[in-house]
Amino acid sequence: MKKTKSLIKIVEQQKLCITENPYGIERSWPKSYIKNFYDNFCQRLYEYEKSPSILEIDQSNSFNIKLWELFFDSPNIDNFSFEKLMDNVQKNPIKYDLIIINCKNTKINRKTLNEIINLLKSEGTIVLENIGRQTTKLVKIFYFFFKKYNLQIKDYRFRRFILNNCLLIIRKDETKFFQKINNLFFLILFILVEIFLSFYISLIKK
Repeated sequence: MKKTKSLIKIVEQQKLCITENPYGIERSWPKSYIKNFYDNFCQRLYEYEKSPSILEIDQSNSFNIKLWELFFDSPNIDNFSFEKLMDNVQKNPIKYDLIIINCKNTKINRKTLNEIINLLKSEGTIVLENIGRQTTKLVKIFYFFFKKYNLQIKDYRFRRFILNNCLLIIRKDETKFFQKINNLFFLILFILVEIFLSFYISLIKK
């Protein structure tokens, strides 16, 4: 049976957003992640796996964890610091359906991201949040992982202008040629927006 409730409604009813709760989450506002990505993504995930395994890395806000607990049926949720995860990654037998990384606070390089990808199930997804204003990091990820994985940029700055209001989605699934071209197009668009923002910010600082 298809799930009828949504993340958006849960956030509103439970007052989980920072607009209603001083300790609330920012994924609904000022960021655009709940409405434009997580709501539909979690609906599809629930149809596939009602009790998924979810890993949050360096998640300091407990309401983000509570949101998954309210939406899914007894999900397995881990929340590790980046350092602890890296210390135990070889010993960790758990494979995850969803891994979420806050790029604003977490240092990601080729080696560590490859280890994190190895924690995914075959149909799993990694979400790198707040990737805006991190062009060098994003280009390096595309350079090393583009051929092997499905990398999609979700740039929501045209919908709600927050400088880092962007996601990078990494999936293990096979990517068709035209999807690869489309992914490259959005990478180029992202870079052009970053160049414009850098130029604009330099002007207003003068």
